[in-house]
Amino acid sequence: MEGKVKTRRELIIEALLERMLAQGFAATTLADVARAARMTPSHLLYYFKGKEDILAACFQGVTAQITSGLAALDAEPLDHLLDKVAEYFFGGKLLHKSDLGITLEFFGLAVHDKGLHQTKVQFDRMVKGWLAHTFAQYPRAPGRSPVDAAEAAYATIVGLSTSAFFDERLGFARAHALLRESLHQLAGTAVPGKVSP
Repeated sequence: MEGKVKTRRELIIEALLERMLAQGFAATTLADVARAARMTPSHLLYYFKGKEDILAACFQGVTAQITSGLAALDAEPLDHLLDKVAEYFFGGKLLHKSDLGITLEFFGLAVHDKGLHQTKVQFDRMVKGWLAHTFAQYPRAPGRSPVDAAEAAYATIVGLSTSAFFDERLGFARAHALLRESLHQLAGTAVPGKVSP
């Protein structure tokens, strides 16, 4: 059985991602995207209003993929869940360096673009809400609410993502280990396999 045939919109979104990987969003023109999608710019405009409209669809797709991936982790047993979260973000399944670069570019563009900004706000709230729901199932340190633990965890994920992208000395493997330890500390649980001093 053959794979699903991609729609024109999906091909256009993939073309924008390809061009963003090669040269960044600012340097990518509508003609570049059309060429990569093997269509004319006027044909492309039948499906999207312009480059920014493609970008918005792209960003919504990326954020939906991440949040649905987190939701799928709800099926994991509690004693493995935090390790699976760390693996999800830095185990190579969700983001590779190129994917992370595009995600960071989306976040940067969201500063001044109202539509992207709103998508980013919704995405942040969904991820932090999922993390708070997750931390509510663990003992946590006295006085630390699930919401506070989620805020700290999300800040750690974003910070480590940025550092892993820009500082090759950190790398994904070390970022993975640091996130895993941080999640267990925030949850008030021992890191499996780590000997306490």
